[in-house]
Amino acid sequence: MRQADPISSGLAALARDLSVSRIAVRVRRDGSGRDAVVAEVTRNGTAAPDPVIQDRADLERLIARLLGPDRALGAVSIRGLHGLAALPPAADAPLLVLEHTAPPRPAPDVGGAFPPAAAAAAAALLRAGAGVVLAGPHGQHMGAAIRSMCARLGPSASVVLVEDGPQTPLPISAVRLRDVPCGALRAFRHAVVVVNRASPPPLAALSGAVLVTAAARAPEAALARLAAESASPPPVLARLCADAAPLLLWFGPGQAQAA
Repeated sequence: MRQADPISSGLAALARDLSVSRIAVRVRRDGSGRDAVVAEVTRNGTAAPDPVIQDRADLERLIARLLGPDRALGAVSIRGLHGLAALPPAADAPLLVLEHTAPPRPAPDVGGAFPPAAAAAAAALLRAGAGVVLAGPHGQHMGAAIRSMCARLGPSASVVLVEDGPQTPLPISAVRLRDVPCGALRAFRHAVVVVNRASPPPLAALSGAVLVTAAARAPEAALARLAAESASPPPVLARLCADAAPLLLWFGPGQAQAA
């Protein structure tokens, strides 16, 4: 980043400010129907608008420099701040989210019908950097289960949500993307990635703190969907899947079971 650039210099100054824990820059539609850049900076636990970036073209140029050539999505860092940046087509609009990483703090469960013990077990694994599979018949109860698990991660956790259907009700701080190649998921080392799509990614190709949903009528069918694209022999595939996601939660309306 060129220090002569006032926008880059402004971000570097924010990164040096120890009271700043988070910077989020997004493009939103204003009341007149026009796209507007909204930059929000969290200082001492309080989020407030900041004029560090006001123009969409400036934001796109900054993100392009941070990502480097031929990248539309990836992990980025500015001094002590780490996070991710995305440009279309990886996201609907350019976005930049940077945070000081900190240990998560416990948060109360707000998940409704999903069993608190199952949510706590899943969140513990995700915090430890392991994967979790949430499987069950398609329905609104799946979104409630995701919300319950994410609530257990703590308010300082970074969540990246990849989904192709109705938006799961998560805090506005969650970064929402339409699609991410499996290989790119490894770039989110400091985040919990929630993959909630109609077609789940191959489980054996995943690593890290990834919560994958798989719609199916039986646990065996869910595992078959998650392993369908792998050419590994069954014993090897079983070990790879167990390593990537040591916990599978089967959840239908009114029930949850760990397998």
